[in-house]
Amino acid sequence: MSALGPAIFELVVEDLPADLSRLWRHARIAFGWCVSNWGISANVLILMLLAALIWSAVSAEKELMTWRYWTNETERLRNLSLMMTGLFAIPISVFGLFLVSRRTAANELQAQAQLAQAENLSNQIQNLSDQLRLGEQAQITDRFTKAIEQLGSKETSIRLGAIYALERIGFDSVRDVQAIIEILAAFVRNNCARPSGNLQSEASIDTSLASDVLAAIKVLIRVKNIDGVETRKVDLRNCHLPNLELDNITVRGFELNGSDLSGQSFRDVRFVNCEFDDANFSKSHFHRCEFRECGSWFTNFESAFLNDSSIYNDNYIFANFRYAHLEESIWKGVALLDVDFDGAILSTISTSADFSQLTQLDPTDFERSEWDERNPPRLPRGLTMPQQDKESEP
Repeated sequence: MSALGPAIFELVVEDLPADLSRLWRHARIAFGWCVSNWGISANVLILMLLAALIWSAVSAEKELMTWRYWTNETERLRNLSLMMTGLFAIPISVFGLFLVSRRTAANELQAQAQLAQAENLSNQIQNLSDQLRLGEQAQITDRFTKAIEQLGSKETSIRLGAIYALERIGFDSVRDVQAIIEILAAFVRNNCARPSGNLQSEASIDTSLASDVLAAIKVLIRVKNIDGVETRKVDLRNCHLPNLELDNITVRGFELNGSDLSGQSFRDVRFVNCEFDDANFSKSHFHRCEFRECGSWFTNFESAFLNDSSIYNDNYIFANFRYAHLEESIWKGVALLDVDFDGAILSTISTSADFSQLTQLDPTDFERSEWDERNPPRLPRGLTMPQQDKESEP
């Protein structure tokens, strides 16, 4: 910056007479000092330059101070104008740059202060959020502990309150869902153990579920269906579950292996990713139900009504469909291995089972089944129903 001033002055005063050489020297010294100490007010610099000009003019010829001296030569007048413009413009520019730098520095300080204030506010909000979360977790822990204690009460009403309290906790705290499922499943197993003996026979001890057990099963179904929560399957193995009567609900991820659900009525129920190994569904009615991606080994559907249900991507291995009503049922992507269809009703005059979308099917499995020859069940292309055994009776 100190080298720029002299260059400008050299352009401005290069044609001035020798009488102004002293003016140039003093102006150059004054400008260099102001540039090197530009924090001092520009007004001091202007006053010094004007004083140097007046002093040089007085020490020169008197004619220098007359109007005729300057007006006789146009070139002199131009040089004077440029010199005066430089004398005033340069200090003003320097002072403007000083003001801009001061304003920029002030803005930076203000921005830093605002940023620090914002960070402080963010930290306060985070601390408050942490405190609220800790308080909420403490409250949930207290509710959870109290519900567990109430679940062991001798009064049914208190147990029902505990079951619904656990459901509420499950929806409020995702991290506790798995624990709630295991607790309620253990409660159901302890109160509905299937009698020992022939697991495929109908249990004859209880004819209905207790209200608290039924509530626990329905809460398990709802909690298992919470969106975005991955849990292990609900363990209800070897349970006796009479009079369950589910309606318009999705049973997802249940293990019912060895359980007795015979004589049940299921309406618009979707069984998804369930396990039915060695379970008993004999004489149960499935109205517009759906089985999807379920596993069934040695499952008993004897005399069950699945005549308007759908079975998708299931595995039925050594399953029993003797005398089951299968007319109007739809089978797709199902694996059948050594399944017993003896006496099963596959079609009537108006409805028939649809096996057309199965990739592996042995029509001889239906030799002892029943169907209306005028409306036989639909099979995959290229397969035909075997000769019907007229002696098979339900």
